[in-house]
Order: sequence, then C-alpha cells, then structure tokens
Amino acid sequence: MAWLAELNEILALRPVVVWLATAMVALRLLLVFSLRNRRRLIARRAVPATPSFREGVLEWLDSGLLAVLLLFLVIRPFIAQVMDVTSVSMAPTLQGSRTPQIDGPNDRVLVTRYLLHLRPPERGEVVVFAPTPEMSERREPVVKRLLGLPGDVVEIDATGRLLVNGQAAQEPYLEEVSDLPFPRREVPAHSYFVLGDNRNHSDDSARWGGNPFVPANRLRGKVLAICWPPDRWRLMR
Repeated sequence: MAWLAELNEILALRPVVVWLATAMVALRLLLVFSLRNRRRLIARRAVPATPSFREGVLEWLDSGLLAVLLLFLVIRPFIAQVMDVTSVSMAPTLQGSRTPQIDGPNDRVLVTRYLLHLRPPERGEVVVFAPTPEMSERREPVVKRLLGLPGDVVEIDATGRLLVNGQAAQEPYLEEVSDLPFPRREVPAHSYFVLGDNRNHSDDSARWGGNPFVPANRLRGKVLAICWPPDRWRLMR
C-alpha cells in the first residue's frame, strides 16, 4: 500500500524523528513518575497543591509529542509536504540544481497528497513520484509533468512535438522541443507517461528503456505551489 511505503520512507530517511519522539515519551514518563511522587507527598502533608514547573513541562511535552506525531505520521504521509527541487529537468517551470550555492536557491514546492485519494491525476499536472526501476541511481522523489493517462496513445515525432491520441499537445511552458523521438505507444492501465519541461535535460519516460511508464502506486502527490524563494511564489496548474 502507498501509505505504508511512505511510512517506511519516513522511518528510513528521518531517524531523527523516531529518536525525538522516543526522547519525548521517555521524558514524559519520567515527569509523570516524579509528579506522582510529589502528589503523594502533598496529600500526606495536606498542603494545597499548586501547579509546578514540571507540570507545565509535562503539558508542553504532551502538545509537542502530539504535534510531532501529527506532522510525520498524518500530515506528511497523507496531506502535504514541502519538497526541495534539486534538478534542472523541470526548468523553466521549476528551478533546481545540485549546486544551489553556485546556481542560486532551489525552488521549494508544496506537494499535496490528499488529492490522490480524492481523484486520479489529470493530464498536464506536475506530480511527484518514487523513482522507477529504470532510475536505479536515484533514491529521492522525482518531479515531472504527467502527460499521458492510462489508455492514451503517446508519441514524440521527428520534429520533437508531443502527440497525445494523435493531437499535438499544447505546451506553452517549453523553451525547446525534444531532440529524441519516442515511438507511438499506448499507456498501460494503472500507469502514466511523464516528461520534464526541460525536455532535453530530463531523465523521463522518453529516455527510459524497458518500461517507460510510471506505475500508479509510485505517485506520491501533486505539486500545488512554489513556496520558496519569495520572488518565485505562485500556484501550479
């Protein structure tokens, strides 16, 4: 299941989250034990109880632990997350680089996940997916534009135009057309055809051998907006 795979990614890639939650639980248990002893002492002395610093810390820990659990076990896997664009493959729509210190700050995008639970993705949307077996050297999530739905017949002709079901796709975001033809093929069920907007500098369906399509169970979300840097803020289609 997709949500279980995502949970495994969280636990594998962000062990600090597990350690943080464990430390908060351990500290909370220690404070509970300490406060229980304090209350017993107060009861024996018949002294009116007043809120202590430890009780305040305990309340803060409860709130913090709940926030951590909500963020990493509910919001991130099922609702939304912020992702750093680290590739030039979606330029000029999304700016990214492996060396942002030299090339300038990478775009950070807000990726919504709940939409995938409400409806299937639509042609033309920018999506995030887990790397396919054809991308064996990549481990982090991938951003591309989804251009072929299950049952679509896709082709890149000799002039570099993308044809979907025999019609030329309208792609105003392109700065140059593809220099690599793609033979006419039908997108299988439960799969998608994806391309980068920077068509000639993108590792995508047009260049993968074997299976050039992204299985539906690898989709992780839809890019909703560019949220950083401030001068690049905008909603995505």
